[in-house]
Amino acid sequence: SYWALGAATQSTSPGLFHQRFISNNFIWENEFENINWSRFYAIYKSNSWSIKAGADFLTGFVYFDQAARPKQLNQNLASYYIEGTGTLPLGASFYLDSRIRYQQANNESVVRIPNLLLREVLYFERNIFGKAARIQTGVEFTYFSRFISEAYMPATSIMYLQDDIAIGNFPYFNVLFNFKIKEFTFFLRLENVTQGLFKYNYFAAPFTPLPDFALRAGVTWRFFN
Repeated sequence: SYWALGAATQSTSPGLFHQRFISNNFIWENEFENINWSRFYAIYKSNSWSIKAGADFLTGFVYFDQAARPKQLNQNLASYYIEGTGTLPLGASFYLDSRIRYQQANNESVVRIPNLLLREVLYFERNIFGKAARIQTGVEFTYFSRFISEAYMPATSIMYLQDDIAIGNFPYFNVLFNFKIKEFTFFLRLENVTQGLFKYNYFAAPFTPLPDFALRAGVTWRFFN
């Protein structure tokens, strides 16, 4: 196990796209100041799990407002996070891969992020046929807390602020199966297996739904001379 501490800082000019843009739908010309960014973080890592925490501080943050036009924030911005990841052996060849993250910004009017994110994978994994093959099968669960998300503007391919639609606070389950013999691997994935059991509210952004129920399968086979 080990500890690590770190810091970074940089000052950059906003991109040309944020400064000047002309199209059939949007025209803007700006003279934004530099964006100054600093990050501080700490990490603790053991053999099977890790914890990291950090903070970001920005001045001159550039965002796209409710009219989908770039604006520069004239005050300091800060965001904080703490995240834990790890693999927990449960016995009898069962494991739990876990990732939990809490994050928050001091100005939620311009930084739209969910406070809580979860990804949990409960799976069974072991060698079979005298270690000639290996199987892995399990269930993946993802979740993020409810928040007022940014929306997508297809005319400029950017995310911009909107204040009407909240997304999140829904469970999303996938079923996984992998089978490997030497260089041959077969995988099977059932996505959104709980479709229809809960309210249809699984969106990645307003008017951008996550995939409905789907079955995906494939193989990989590496050949050597």
